[in-house]
Amino acid sequence: QPCPQNYDHTSFYPIKDFGINDLPKDYKDETLLEIIYAYAALTVRVYLKNKSPSRAIDKSVRGEQYSEEDEDGEGNVGTGYIHSIFSEYKENDKKRCQCIKCRDSPEKASAVWWLLTVYSAHHVVCDDFEAKQARCRLFYDEEPKSKSDSEDVALGHRESPQPVFIDGYKMIRYASEDDRCRFVCATCDSVLVQRLKSIWANLETLNKSLPKQYVKGKDVGKPCFIVSHPHRRAKHVTVGKVISKEKGRYKYDNATCKGSSGGPVYIVGK
Repeated sequence: QPCPQNYDHTSFYPIKDFGINDLPKDYKDETLLEIIYAYAALTVRVYLKNKSPSRAIDKSVRGEQYSEEDEDGEGNVGTGYIHSIFSEYKENDKKRCQCIKCRDSPEKASAVWWLLTVYSAHHVVCDDFEAKQARCRLFYDEEPKSKSDSEDVALGHRESPQPVFIDGYKMIRYASEDDRCRFVCATCDSVLVQRLKSIWANLETLNKSLPKQYVKGKDVGKPCFIVSHPHRRAKHVTVGKVISKEKGRYKYDNATCKGSSGGPVYIVGK
């Protein structure tokens, strides 16, 4: 079925194929490219098996038409990105890990675990009911090889080889007027947490190394990059520019589709 927002999706670059030649003319810089890769590494596909009952009565949930329903219309699929570590639990803490694996086997639940803060759109994850059952897939950068696998994996029904997930725990904050939310996900995967720490540290270094001419100047007209999972699929990048800024809010002309909502928006130098 053709997409009403972007018929042929020619403005969407698969992250695995995105390179320096895809950057705007005056911004073909390796540091900038690595920054985009770092944001992409933190981007997750957010899958909800069931929508909250409050959606039917809460008129503050705006933009729902821009999220992607699963095939039976009961769930919701969008994008988010992992912003930071919210909490860290150690052996001497009484609370045990709340990831799905540990919840299913509480007697074996890990004593060492983390809560990770995920940013998304309010219409993707609207309340605590949805935050608790959100499942975020990391590093989904390439489609499965077979078409039948692609459908199941995209919806979270069946695992592809070595998929990486973090599991929703609770809502922290949402702002319906800005269509934003923050929720936390649980994991006891220490290797994953160390990998994320490395990505955050690298991103901080890269931002400090960005050429000064990219940081200076007016925001309007600057290149803008969005990383997302359009239509539940593997990660893509769209390239655009800032077209206006008013009261700290930016408007940009990047292509987006259903499922793109909640993905990180990177404006060069910001």
